[in-house]
Amino acid sequence: MALRSFWQILIKILGIYVAIESITTIWKSINIIVTYASFASFATLSPKYHLPFDTVEFAALTSLILFIVYLLIFYFFLFKTDWIIDKLKLEKGFHEERFELNTSNSTILKIVVMIIGGYLLVDIFPTLISDVITYFQPINKYEIREHNRNTVYIITNIIKIGIGVYMLTCSTSIVSFIEKRSRKNPNHPIS
Repeated sequence: MALRSFWQILIKILGIYVAIESITTIWKSINIIVTYASFASFATLSPKYHLPFDTVEFAALTSLILFIVYLLIFYFFLFKTDWIIDKLKLEKGFHEERFELNTSNSTILKIVVMIIGGYLLVDIFPTLISDVITYFQPINKYEIREHNRNTVYIITNIIKIGIGVYMLTCSTSIVSFIEKRSRKNPNHPIS
């Protein structure tokens, strides 16, 4: 395996992982915006509470910027790996240009996609169970906001589990998609 192929696989793995982890962050951002917006509407009815008008807009702008950053990281890590390798000069400083690994890059990428999918299931399933138990515990009228926040986490965890199952069962199609998009770059050696 060429050193460049190794870096391409590693960067793609990181890109997939960042994309999956961004789901939680984006959902939390949406939850913050909804909470601020509902509190802002409540604050207009009650002079006792005050929320600066800019808070909702700031949360929305911050969430949009965060979404764009995650999208760019995902795009560059998955589809522009050669550009990253060239800019960071990742091939410099190694004495050997090749090392022996008797399997194709596609197989390695498929195994890694399946490992990340399995990791998601193992990591998220206990959290989902805990959130569901917390959701169904009796609440009083002062814990409504906590109850609603828990709903967002349950939905996020269900989506992550769905992605994990998809990665385990459809790893071949995921790798094919990544390779097809990567082949648009003529200097990309993954095959």
